[in-house]
Amino acid sequence: MPLSPGQKVHKYEVVRQLGEGGMGIVYLARDVQLGRPVALKLLHPRKLGSPDAERRLAAEAMAMAQLRNPHIVMIHDMLSVESAQCLVLEYVDGETLRSRLRRKRLALAEVLEIGAAIAKAIAAAHRQGIVHRDLKPENVMIARDGNVYVADFGLAAIVERPDDQGSSQISSFPMTPAASITAPDALALRSHTPRGTPAYMAPEQWRTDAPTWAIDVWALGVILYEMLAGVSPFGGSPDVIQELVCSRSPAPPLTAANGRVPESIAGLVVECLAKDPAMRPAAKTVARRLGNAHLTRGVPVRWRRPLLVGLACTIAAAMVVFFRAQLMASGGSDSEGATSWPPDPPMTKLDVIIDPILRPSPSTIMTARTLPPSASSSPKPMPRVGPTSTGSSAPPSALPDGFDRVAADRALKAGSDAAQVQCNDPDGPHGKVSVAVRFAPEGLVAASVVNAPFTNTPVGRCIERSFRRYTVPRYSGDPVTVSTTVQLR
Repeated sequence: MPLSPGQKVHKYEVVRQLGEGGMGIVYLARDVQLGRPVALKLLHPRKLGSPDAERRLAAEAMAMAQLRNPHIVMIHDMLSVESAQCLVLEYVDGETLRSRLRRKRLALAEVLEIGAAIAKAIAAAHRQGIVHRDLKPENVMIARDGNVYVADFGLAAIVERPDDQGSSQISSFPMTPAASITAPDALALRSHTPRGTPAYMAPEQWRTDAPTWAIDVWALGVILYEMLAGVSPFGGSPDVIQELVCSRSPAPPLTAANGRVPESIAGLVVECLAKDPAMRPAAKTVARRLGNAHLTRGVPVRWRRPLLVGLACTIAAAMVVFFRAQLMASGGSDSEGATSWPPDPPMTKLDVIIDPILRPSPSTIMTARTLPPSASSSPKPMPRVGPTSTGSSAPPSALPDGFDRVAADRALKAGSDAAQVQCNDPDGPHGKVSVAVRFAPEGLVAASVVNAPFTNTPVGRCIERSFRRYTVPRYSGDPVTVSTTVQLR
C-alpha cells in the first residue's frame, strides 16, 4: 500500500518517498515520540499478497536484527500496516555508492576507505553466519559525514560461520532461539535458487551451489574493480555476464583498465575475483589489507611524503602542548618573567569533575576550556570547583553562568557508553580514544577524536556521532570543551 506525506503509521509520520525497487518501497518518516528520522520499508504494491515476498521481508528483518555494526544499517522495529509488513530502519542521510560513482571518479584514498568499511560490514555478518548475497553499489550508503553503511539484506542466506580453513556450509539451525519468525520463514534464507544482481554474482551463484561467505567477497571484488577502474569487469547482458563469469578464464586484470593502481591493491582485487571460491580471502582479511593500504602501504609514493610530514607535524604539536601543560601544572612558566596566573591570557583553563551526583569513572573526569575572554575583561580568581584527574592543583576559575554540570556529565557518559557499544570493531584499532567534547551555549554538543589511529576514520566518526546525539540545557557564556576518553576493546 503506498503511503502519503503526513500519513501516520503507528508513531511514525511519513515525510516523503525515498526510492523503490523490485521488491519494496522506502519512505522517510519521523518518529514523533523520539523526534528522529527513520526509514520505513514496505513491500511493493505488486508484491502484496505474495507469501514468498512476505516471508523474505520477514527473513530480512530477522537477519538485520542479528547484526550490530557501525557499517550496517540498523533495524529498529517491524510493524503491521493494514495487514502488510513494514520494517523500521535507521535513516542514512546521504547517497548510494552508485550515485557517487555516477557523479565523480573516486580518489584512491576514498576507494580504500569505502572498500574497507564494506569489508568490515560483511565480515561482521559472516561472523553471525549471514551471507548478504546481493552486495552492489545500490546497497551501499554513504552518509554526509562520510560513514559507509551496507543495507538491504533481502536476499541474505544463513550459513555456518567460517571455520579456520575458511570454508562454510549451509546451516540447519535457526538464527536465534528468541526469533519470532517461524521455521518456514527462516528457511526462506536458505534457498539455493540463483538470486542476486547478475553483474555482481559469483560463479557458484550462477551454478546454484550452496551459498558461502565467498559470494560476498566476489561481489566486493567487483565493487572495488568498478571504483578503481570506472567500469565493471564483466559487462553486457545477463547471458554474456554468466558466460564470462563461469568460464575458466580469469577476471580481466585491473591494471589494464587503470595502470596507476598500486600493485598491492590490484593483487587484492584479483584474489577477490578468483573463480575458485576457496582461493578468495576472508572478508576480515580484505578489510585489514585495505585498512593498511589506506594508512601508508599501497598509497602512491608521491603521496607518502606529505602524509609523513603531516604526521610528524601533528606529533610535534602534540608534544609541545603536552610539555607546556605539564609546565603550567607544576606552577612554572614557559617564558621568563611570566606569572603563573593567568598562565596564558588567550585562554582560561579549569580542571573539574562535573558530576556531583554520579560516581565519576576515569572517562568522566574532564578538563574544561572556555574560549578567549574579551579584551576588556580579565579572568577573576574563583574558588576551586573540583580536583583534577591527577589530584594536582589547578588555577582557580569558574564555569559559564547556567552551565548544567550534571546534564553535561550525563551526556558525556551516555555518549561514551554508546560509543563503546556501537563503535567497537573487532578488526579495527583498539585502545583508549581521546575525544574533545564541546558544549555550546545553544545546548548543542559536538565531538572530535584527537588521537591517531582513530582520527578521521570510520571508527572515529562513529565515536563522534555517539556524542553528538545528546544535548545539554542552554546557558549563557562561552562554549566549554571537555577532554574525555573512550575505551575500545
